Amino acid sequence: MEKPLIAAAMRSRQDFDLIKSYIDVKLNTYSKEFQVIMAKVGDYYSRDPDTEHVTPEVLMAQVGETLRSEKLVSRLGDMVAESLAENSSDVNVRAVVLMAKQQEVGDKLAAVLTSEGAGPSAKVDKLMEELQSLRQMTELDDVVGGGIEVETDIDFISLMEQEYDPANIIEVYPRSLNDRLDGGAHRGHHIVVYARPETGKTATVVNMSGGFARQDKRVLYVINEDRITDLRIRVISNLSGMTKHEIRDDPRKALDIATNHGYNNVLLAEAFPGTPGQLAAAVEKYDPDVLVVDQLRNLAMKADNRVNQLEAAATAVRNLGKEANVLAISVTQAGDSATNKLVLDQGDVDFSNTGIPAQADLMVGIGMDVAAEAEGIRVFSLPKNKIGGTHEHFPVRILPQYSRIISI
Repeated sequence: MEKPLIAAAMRSRQDFDLIKSYIDVKLNTYSKEFQVIMAKVGDYYSRDPDTEHVTPEVLMAQVGETLRSEKLVSRLGDMVAESLAENSSDVNVRAVVLMAKQQEVGDKLAAVLTSEGAGPSAKVDKLMEELQSLRQMTELDDVVGGGIEVETDIDFISLMEQEYDPANIIEVYPRSLNDRLDGGAHRGHHIVVYARPETGKTATVVNMSGGFARQDKRVLYVINEDRITDLRIRVISNLSGMTKHEIRDDPRKALDIATNHGYNNVLLAEAFPGTPGQLAAAVEKYDPDVLVVDQLRNLAMKADNRVNQLEAAATAVRNLGKEANVLAISVTQAGDSATNKLVLDQGDVDFSNTGIPAQADLMVGIGMDVAAEAEGIRVFSLPKNKIGGTHEHFPVRILPQYSRIISI
């Protein structure tokens, strides 16, 4: 079972992603050698988002550099070679994955039944039911179908109390924006911020992040556009109220003030340029309340053109927000149509005036013309607002030296 999975994972990034979606390689069902190889294959694909297959010689060279045991490296090399040799033709990956999934559950059941004192229990019954269901499946897609559940016996009153409990509402700064969101956003919502270059996109999401941090919400801010050090200074500037030059002159004071205002709640991560899988792994590891992706257009996605790439990226971030129950915020560019324009609409999103808007619960377009720039004014437009319902546009003031956006 392990060798055809290794062969498939190395020959196709798509097949590797499929295997990882269904198979828990960390289970005792699989050998330590298999677990190491699959982890190294994952690292291989992460290093080069454009590669579609693994070159065995390069993989083993990387393995040799990271593992000290020559015997283990030799065993891994033999296993890779045997896997590729025994599966010289295309493997029916979906069939093998389904069989592996059946074996996983079977092994779990056997472990429970043979453990000391094991007897009839809810856990045994659940595993028996799952195994029986898997053995009746003939297509891998049937496994996914089992993941759709219909809600029944819902306590609507309790649901509404939870929905509108202030503890479950995340305020989105500046205040004038939050007022148009019925008091704030919820985990699972997806906000898209877009504007022309040098208009205030990063200042807007840094300001939002500072607001989240002050609410004691953990923010995972993933940057694949600017230098992470520049971003760190902007976050500290927002939270401390000190300019970049003031921070340079007294960094300890700036850090102390920022820390008192929640700086440790903002986790900054740099991506090169990042994939949905890497975002999901980071969210799982750091368990944030809010995920910021700056920028959406730079994520490495499989797509045949720019339009499909942007839609796929927006879809991936929205799905991650819903699955991980985090508030997701994406940043992207506005097209040439937004140049010297105050009020933006959905059609001003660069290369994706349908795909990205379809994946947003809230769109915040940042508009500017020459006069507004001279006065330090930006106009926020909400062409899509499923959170608060209003589709207004309104002015805000930008304080670039502090990366702050304030209400007027």
